[in-house]
Amino acid sequence: MSTNRVYHKINGYDNLPTIYIADIDVFEELLDKYVPDFIFVSTKKQTIETEEKDLIGRTKSTEKEVSVFSFHNEGIVYAVNGMNYDTIADYREGQDKGYVYGDEYYEAKEGGFADYEEYSLCKEAGFTDRDEYLKAQELGFVGGGEKLQQAFNTAKLNEKEYTKVKGLKNDAAVFAMAADAGFENYDEFENALAKGFVSANASDYREALEKGFDDSETYMAAQEGNFASQEEYESAKDLGITDKHEWEQYNRLLEMQNQYNFRTVEQTHLFDILADLPEGKKMSIARTWDALKEGQNSLLSSRFNLNKWFNEPVANLFKGSKKLPNWYTTSFKDIVEVKVFLISNENVGQIGLYDADGEVFERSATTATPPVLEVVKETTIEDTAAAEQNTNEEDAAEA
Repeated sequence: MSTNRVYHKINGYDNLPTIYIADIDVFEELLDKYVPDFIFVSTKKQTIETEEKDLIGRTKSTEKEVSVFSFHNEGIVYAVNGMNYDTIADYREGQDKGYVYGDEYYEAKEGGFADYEEYSLCKEAGFTDRDEYLKAQELGFVGGGEKLQQAFNTAKLNEKEYTKVKGLKNDAAVFAMAADAGFENYDEFENALAKGFVSANASDYREALEKGFDDSETYMAAQEGNFASQEEYESAKDLGITDKHEWEQYNRLLEMQNQYNFRTVEQTHLFDILADLPEGKKMSIARTWDALKEGQNSLLSSRFNLNKWFNEPVANLFKGSKKLPNWYTTSFKDIVEVKVFLISNENVGQIGLYDADGEVFERSATTATPPVLEVVKETTIEDTAAAEQNTNEEDAAEA
């Protein structure tokens, strides 16, 4: 039985009698008998049955294009179904390894599969490369579709999260989605899905875990506001703060308010503006009032940035854009009350002097943030009399 045969592809024969051999063994016997110079390879359509059933249970059939081996001898064409193999040698090897059709045999050979059983198992899972299948198996992705279904059934994945992955048609698709996002194994992928990181990268999920975030929605909101951790974000959110800059300003002003015992944040804010003036710098009362309003407007601008507009109703934006945050307590109704504050507040007196006649505040030669003022007890007439009595008693005792 010769294996050194030359094959040529043809489109077919015209007007020549053709004998179709049913058995490849008989075809090879004829090859050995007639020893043709060439074996021709052509294609024809073949009707095959599928595993699908119609509505009344009948097996469905379909047409499949298959290869045909043939040779010509004394005006007669001898042909046999090549089952999509390129050579008879490949046909023999493929059949021995369990492959019916050559296209499967060549695909499996290219993918490095040992036999049809292994190839079939992997292809059902969506893999055409053996190494990729083994890698997916090692990382827990083989059976990934069923695992996702189970996670949904046990309520680990809610419907919103599961809807975005249940359309993945096989394990290979699950593995590809996870690999593209950078997840290291199936468990990490599933846990990320459970926290809402369906379309995110693995790096976002890991960073969220490191910073203590419980879900992607909170993490993304915190990222937008530049918060460092979920604890910081939640603390700010409780105050209606969604931006790190505002959060830092809130904490700084609150600390200063507690330090100097100001009645409102607005008083603290004004004091902060004055304390930040260079030594000897003068500021008129009108400019002082304007500086306070500019600082408040800057705070409002940070609360309504362009990115947030897309998530806010237009009515809310116009309504809120003129309203200071709830944490920013106020006390100045007009510029007159600012004048009274500059004249009467002891803390202001520690950093500068307000000239009521010239209506100008001048920053004195002190540190930018004065030390905490000690509470001085007022001396009453009774206190003075008691002190003098103690002094007389001490003098009498010495005498």
